[in-house]
This record gives sequence, C-alpha cells and structure tokens, in this order.
Amino acid sequence: MSRADLIKVALTYPEGLRIGSFPDATPFAKDAYRVENGLFIAGEGCPRANCPGMYTQRVILHPNVIASVAAVDEEAGIVLLWMNFGYTNSYGPNNALVTFEAFKIWGGEIQAINAFFRILPLETPRFWPSAR
Repeated sequence: MSRADLIKVALTYPEGLRIGSFPDATPFAKDAYRVENGLFIAGEGCPRANCPGMYTQRVILHPNVIASVAAVDEEAGIVLLWMNFGYTNSYGPNNALVTFEAFKIWGGEIQAINAFFRILPLETPRFWPSAR
C-alpha cells in the first residue's frame, strides 16, 4: 500500500475514538487484535478468553482526541500514531491518556494494534522539549 493509503486507514481509528465506537469505516481484519502496554485487550486474535471483538469493545467517547503521524514504514505496512485522548474526566483532573499506537496494516485492513500509553497532563504536546 502507498504511504498515503496506510495513513488514511490508520487515521480511521482515532475517528472511532472521537465518536465512541468503531463504525464499518474502521477496517479491522477478521483476526485483528489490540495489545495495550503488553496485554492483549480485544479482537479475534486475542489469546485470552472472553476478549471483546474490535467492533464490539467498549470505547469511551474521546471527542477531543488529537492524532498525528509519528512514523510510517511502507515496506512493513506499519503506521505509528501519537495521540492525546483529550479531557474526558476519566484520567483525573487535567489529565489525558497519551499514546503511541502502532498499526499493522495490509490489504487495506488494520491487522493489529500495539499501544503504549501513560496518563499525562492534558497539555502534553507531541514534541519533546529542547535540551537547551
């Protein structure tokens, strides 16, 4: 897939977070799964018993999620997004979930998601401060 097409597919995911569900416009593969901080959370490919499906998992509404592309590997079909999930009153006063999420994409579908996240101040920017 082209770089632009990989990015287009990956960016359907934060749109699902924005509305609180993953519509058909978010193209999960049949065996897609999600890993968060090393733990399988959802998807048909999840080895845990009773994992919810990617389309049926509970999703908190994140209307102010900010997503930006951090890296793309066209050969491997991987898109890395940085996301600040915005204020939802779920992560403590003035805090947000801030993530790096790697999306494995091929055939126009999200095959796997590997997310690393922390709860950080709401104003956490994507960039790193200067060493100056």
